[in-house]
Amino acid sequence: MSFLLPLAVAALLFAPLSPFALSQAQLGSLAQAPAAQDKRPEIGEWIQTLKTGAFAQKVEAAHRLSEFGAVAAPMLAQLLRETEDVDVLICAFRALRGMDADAAPAVSALRSLLSSEVERVRGYAIEVLGRIGVPAAAVAAKDIRKLWGDPSLRVQCVAVVVYAKLADPSQELAADLASQLRSKNAPLRRSAALALAQVGELAMTQLDLMIASMRDPDGMVRAAAAQSVGRIGPKALPALLKFEKSAKSVEDREAACIGLASLAVPAPEQLKLLVKMAAEPSLRRFALEGLRRCGRAGALAQLEFIKAKENPQLAKEMLENIGAGGKPVEALSSEIAALLKDPDPHLRWGAAHAIASIGQGDASVVEALSLALDDELPPVRILALTALARIGKESKDILPKLVRLLRSGDEEQGYHVAQALRIYGADALPVLDELLSALGNGDERVRFWAIQAIAGIGPATLPRLRAALEDENYAHKVEILRAIGQMGSAAAEAGAWVQPLLASLEPKLCVAATRTLMQVGGKSPERLSRFAALLQRSEPEVQVAAIAALGKAAVARPDLALQLLPLLEAPSGRVRRAALEALGAIGDAAVVPALMKCLQDEAEHIRWRAITALGSIGARQKLGKHLRQVVAKVEAMSRQDRSAYVPPAARKALKQIRGG
Repeated sequence: MSFLLPLAVAALLFAPLSPFALSQAQLGSLAQAPAAQDKRPEIGEWIQTLKTGAFAQKVEAAHRLSEFGAVAAPMLAQLLRETEDVDVLICAFRALRGMDADAAPAVSALRSLLSSEVERVRGYAIEVLGRIGVPAAAVAAKDIRKLWGDPSLRVQCVAVVVYAKLADPSQELAADLASQLRSKNAPLRRSAALALAQVGELAMTQLDLMIASMRDPDGMVRAAAAQSVGRIGPKALPALLKFEKSAKSVEDREAACIGLASLAVPAPEQLKLLVKMAAEPSLRRFALEGLRRCGRAGALAQLEFIKAKENPQLAKEMLENIGAGGKPVEALSSEIAALLKDPDPHLRWGAAHAIASIGQGDASVVEALSLALDDELPPVRILALTALARIGKESKDILPKLVRLLRSGDEEQGYHVAQALRIYGADALPVLDELLSALGNGDERVRFWAIQAIAGIGPATLPRLRAALEDENYAHKVEILRAIGQMGSAAAEAGAWVQPLLASLEPKLCVAATRTLMQVGGKSPERLSRFAALLQRSEPEVQVAAIAALGKAAVARPDLALQLLPLLEAPSGRVRRAALEALGAIGDAAVVPALMKCLQDEAEHIRWRAITALGSIGARQKLGKHLRQVVAKVEAMSRQDRSAYVPPAARKALKQIRGG
């Protein structure tokens, strides 16, 4: 666990109380933020979902509402005043928590909930007030201070941390917080230590008590107290040095290391000790993190140790640590690159890693990386390639060496070579044949980056690519077509000689040709007719590619839309989904009855896509005689469908149909 413990710890302390914890992946799967405009009608719909929806719908509503920001905050505040449903309250808290300071209009409602009889409600209300922060939530500081005596220990912990954030910084505040360091409850001592870190230099008056807490029986209390001492700044350094000298146990030395690593302003004595502590395995992660936080000064201290060559393995880790330092250490690239010539493999490996992480360098760095491409250690060669790819065209003089490496047959190395080659654009034309050979490599990553490199060269490659399409290896042809497609409209001339490949009996080649033609420009009537003819093929993958091409063209041609209708009853779910998406893109109202039939489908993804298609058609033209029937059915599904995805799609479709 990193010693950089989060100051906004309220959520972590209180999270075990909530049954609504969601992973980032779950939240990330929800829709993107709405456009910044007056969305009050839509906000009202999401508020209603928050009140009456199923669990998954409430969660989505909370996420959506948080993205509206300050516009939604007053309506959520009103909801907090009206409802007593704990589940609704918790989801409303989640929405407000995601707004941070934009949730300020809800401060009054949140304050009223600090006296709730429900433990979770009190805890979440405190946490959200902390997220709103000063100045808006400062009026709640005294109310939160009273909750230090709450019956719930978890509420007490959250209250201590948030009070430190909202109250006026002062020595009196530091003394108040420090009093909790004497508590019999370890979680409360931990919260007090974390809260003191927010007070900074004003906590100097409580330094003795905080130093004593660095020997607390609880490990998290020790770590938090040490961090708080470090946050005081240089004035705390003498006390930390004294503590370090007297530290005998592993626990005490760890606390000393965390404290020294947390100092806001690096000092020579601090850096010297951190370098020394990095040699101890139990302290290394804390010491290295502290040195990295010291920026350029920390990097120079590590380089001094590295050059002494006392501990090659530690030197390698320090070089990697320097590389993670970002912009402050960019100026040291040349000094680090000199280590690529060192006989010690640990130093060469670490130096290559550091430069690859920094991604910047002058001519001397490029020269050193070029030599590293011949290193006996594969990891050094690969890291050098990665660094060259990040540095960019400054390294184009090494192009011949990259080509030689591409021919080596090493798939792992070939991946990184192709990745590096993609940056050269037209300058890489002399190595086109080697890149074409790489399209037959067994490693998919090598093929991917070779395609990117060929596409980066641009239309100048087309004559050679046309000749390469005569290859009898259909898999090689597929990769060449992908490279052509990556060029987009710049490769429009290729359409004439790619189009005949639509007749290929090999499904993968036919699919690749279809996709390529759409990428380079596939909206001509003749080409659309050729795509439509592919709908008669029996292979689902070919049908899906043809449907996608027709949908992407989005040309309002009724004959094309009617040809897609039979595919709504295809045995392949992929084909049916693709057909629905294409019909929505084409936008012909004649297909509405068929789409209405799909609303009865058992598969939620079919209902969802059918509703989306109806919304797209309704947004582009009048639905005529179908309007009333469509609106009634879609309105019913927005309320009654039990899927997590269909009701939101139905509400969106209604807005599109009504012109909202």
